[in-house]
Amino acid sequence: MLKHSVPIDKRRARSTASKQKIAEAAEQLVLRKGRSGLTTSALVEATDVSERTIFNHFKKIDDALLFRIAQHLEPIIASPPFPEGLATSQIPAAITYHFHAAVDSPQVQEHLKKFIVLAAALSYEEFEGMTQEIMLTLGTICDHFCSSIDHTYPQLTVQQSLANGLYTVNLLMGVLMAFVAFAQESEHNPAFLSAEAKDLEMARIVPYIHRNIDQVASGTPVY
Repeated sequence: MLKHSVPIDKRRARSTASKQKIAEAAEQLVLRKGRSGLTTSALVEATDVSERTIFNHFKKIDDALLFRIAQHLEPIIASPPFPEGLATSQIPAAITYHFHAAVDSPQVQEHLKKFIVLAAALSYEEFEGMTQEIMLTLGTICDHFCSSIDHTYPQLTVQQSLANGLYTVNLLMGVLMAFVAFAQESEHNPAFLSAEAKDLEMARIVPYIHRNIDQVASGTPVY
């Protein structure tokens, strides 16, 4: 190693911090000014990093927003830890329980609220325009979750793993669709509650999420 070179771990930490800083700034710009406020020049000014640094981390500035959206949704699968030592036949029910338990977590609820507020800052057309990329993000989140299950339970067959993956995607979609159901039934703006999102009490929407999880659970895989 060169005498004055930065150790790899420190460089990686700096890079991670820089990427996080850019993503958080992208979120704040959208919250304050809508999607039109998210520009390269605004990001450079908000983060005090170069345009080159921004595009080293993200191919396009919308990717910084998608990265932040993923950070608000990932806690659903990250908490609580998936249990070990289950019989193979118990795994699908454990996935269902995992989602119920995660939604009851105050930390997860806070991230879900931030997701709603961020989505509300986008117009319906803007959100629709990002739908495909958001779906790919959701797929990546679910893939990480199911890969961890496969690692813990290597005895799962390919068919069982695929069934778990499809089921997990459906559960996560059920969580997100609960926001729309809440908006429609409570006479809010169904386009992610519009400006009212910032005042949303998660305790009001959690029952809708649990209901959707139970509806999806009616199709729980059976090995």
